[in-house]
This record gives sequence, structure tokens and C-alpha cells, in this order.
Amino acid sequence: MKSDAGDIMRLSAAALAVSYELEVQRPDFRTLLVSGLAVEQVNLIAHALAKAMAQEKPVRLFTGATQAPGQSNQDDSTSIHPLKSLVDVVPSGPVSLRRWLGEQAVDGRALVVTPNLLDDPISLAVAAVADGVLLLVQSGRTTRPMCRQAARVLADVSASLLGVVVVGR
Repeated sequence: MKSDAGDIMRLSAAALAVSYELEVQRPDFRTLLVSGLAVEQVNLIAHALAKAMAQEKPVRLFTGATQAPGQSNQDDSTSIHPLKSLVDVVPSGPVSLRRWLGEQAVDGRALVVTPNLLDDPISLAVAAVADGVLLLVQSGRTTRPMCRQAARVLADVSASLLGVVVVGR
């Protein structure tokens, strides 16, 4: 799916609103998993969210994509890191993963981005230890059964679902 300038502006505005809501509702959160269900623009949305969140505190973004279209790779308050650095920690267990994520967010926030919550075991490992999960769903593509399954698997790992963002027109 190709993103145009209007899409990026809408995503940036939505990310700012989500960032503000997180600050108000959960000012103490430090680690957040952003994952999707049939969403093509997960990395673009996550980059926009990281940029909006960085207005309050520095953000370390862990993602498979190094750069979102139309956005710089790094600025003063957002740093982008490969998901591989996190993948190496997962086999050592939840205690080590929680500690590692906490270290990444020591002076701000750590935002972990995974493409599909239901197809990626890394997503569930991070969901279990993160302060919260933000789930992205695609209007017209994400089905109710997918949402129910996501809710079940998040409950199974005792994850804190902070919210759902519907993407699309």
C-alpha cells in the first residue's frame, strides 16, 4: 500500500492524539508494544507515534524497518534500533526481557513494533512484559474473529491492552 502526504498527515495527527491519551491515562508507562492485525502500515504508524511521544520523553524505537517513508531516520529525541537486538534477548526468558526493555527505556520510553500480533511469537513475548500493548486494526481487513483471538492471546499472557487504533478510511 502506497502512502501519500495526506495519509502521513492523518497518521501523524492520530499518533499525536494517541500519545496524548497515553500520557494522560498512563503517565508511568515506559515500554509499549505496537502490533497489528492485517495492517499494512504498522511501521509508518509506529514511527509517527514515536515522533509524537518523543515530544514528552526520548523514545527508543525497535522495529524491522529502519525508516518510515517521508520521515527522517533519527532526530534528537527518537532513536531507531533493529528488532534483531530484541530478538536476541527473548530466548533468555521473561525476566531478562523485562529487565532489558526497562534498560532501553531508562531515560524515556521503549517502543517495540511487530508486524502481526497473531503470527509473531516475539510479539507475545514482548506483550507479556511490556507496560502495555497498542493494537492496530485495518478497517475492512481485520475481522472480528481476529480481534477476539488477539484479545484471548493477550489475556493468556496477562498483557495490558491499552487501546485499539482503527486504521483506514
